[in-house]
Amino acid sequence: MQSPAHGPLSFARGSPLVEMGRRSWGARQQDEAISILMVGQGTRDGLA
Repeated sequence: MQSPAHGPLSFARGSPLVEMGRRSWGARQQDEAISILMVGQGTRDGLA
């Protein structure tokens, strides 16, 4: 995937790709947390 010139160290130095990946990963985590909360709320409403 990475060429020798772009090793892990040079890649981890805040490159746009890393930033984009981090941002999309964070957004995905947020979406999952929200959906889990909504499912939990729906289950609670169903039980109540």
